[in-house]
Amino acid sequence: MPVYRSGEDPATPPARSTPAFPAASGPPGGDCDYSFIFAVGEYEQIPAESSPLADKFGCSTRVELPEVLDPKKGYVWDATRQDPGTDGWGRVPRSGRAKVYQFPDCKDGWVVADVVKLKKGHTEGYEPNVTDKIIAMAVSARGGKIAHGTWTPPPAPEPARGPFGR
Repeated sequence: MPVYRSGEDPATPPARSTPAFPAASGPPGGDCDYSFIFAVGEYEQIPAESSPLADKFGCSTRVELPEVLDPKKGYVWDATRQDPGTDGWGRVPRSGRAKVYQFPDCKDGWVVADVVKLKKGHTEGYEPNVTDKIIAMAVSARGGKIAHGTWTPPPAPEPARGPFGR
């Protein structure tokens, strides 16, 4: 309300409606088949004990694998959010450990797993041993481009051209 009208009774705000989310399309887990390794910080979110992809691929019940311990801190983190950091967003890199959960016995060798970095937030760096565990699970997926070394990244985009042809 403009300041000059501040003595008047405020107008009734319009009624708010619940947002209309689009209807889910396709089967749970999507139409295409792919391995899926979900990695997250404990303070960010805890994954569910079930998974639409695990159901789709006929995987067994989720099991907890041995924790991954790492005395080294993660290499990549978001320095722009550290003034100060928060548990949910993340803090400066530090050593850590992670719980690893996998849905075993998926059909056709697909891998469905969850990695939870303990006492970590969204942006805290992935420690080297945790990163190695995620890569090992990705490589173990049967038939994947990573496992066979057949994935090649797309070519780099052409440099942007300025108004003077550079």
